[in-house]
Amino acid sequence: MYKGMYLGGFERCIKSDNYTEVYDAACDVAMSGDPYLICDFAESVPLADDPEIMETLEYGIQRCNDIYHEYEFAFTMADSGKKHFNQKLFEQRFRKSGIA
Repeated sequence: MYKGMYLGGFERCIKSDNYTEVYDAACDVAMSGDPYLICDFAESVPLADDPEIMETLEYGIQRCNDIYHEYEFAFTMADSGKKHFNQKLFEQRFRKSGIA
């Protein structure tokens, strides 16, 4: 999918307090397969730190099947203080992959 398709929705979500709008956009972003877009969305959208939305984004980054992008995502989520980021899950994945 073309990253430009998401930019309008992405911009709206940054300022949105509408859970449904943000959740729907997060699902689209997670399924995009673009690890940079997933990471940017998770970091920039305040409602992305909801448990269900964060789980959706975590699933999306794992679908990329690139442990280095997962590491970048995990570092960004921890660094930006996301409360609902499942750090233990990613630590287990890193240990299993041999990069931790």
